[in-house]
Amino acid sequence: MKPMLNRENGMPSRCLRIYIPLKDSRTHQIKNGRMIKDLCAMLLPLLRGCTKYRAEGMWRNGDGKIIGENVIIVESFGSGENFRKAVQRIQTLLRKFKRQYRQESIAVLVDKDFYLI
Repeated sequence: MKPMLNRENGMPSRCLRIYIPLKDSRTHQIKNGRMIKDLCAMLLPLLRGCTKYRAEGMWRNGDGKIIGENVIIVESFGSGENFRKAVQRIQTLLRKFKRQYRQESIAVLVDKDFYLI
């Protein structure tokens, strides 16, 4: 039987998922279209593509309060050295975004590992 799925360059694909908030810490709408374009532009040369979509999420802040929040999720897949480079490069952009929009944190999922930047 022929395999249905092919691996990129013989390597397993890895998943990168970034959760971009739509409101700042004061609940003001964030105009983050440029930031999302910059993020995708950073990912595309290293990975094969990216997908962005809206989602509704909930999280618990440092005081234990549950916060409902709409987000944009940017998702991409890749493998090998290019995937590692992509994960390293986005961290600087996400830290800048975190400061600029007064975020407590920005969530990033790398494969099955969850990080807060």
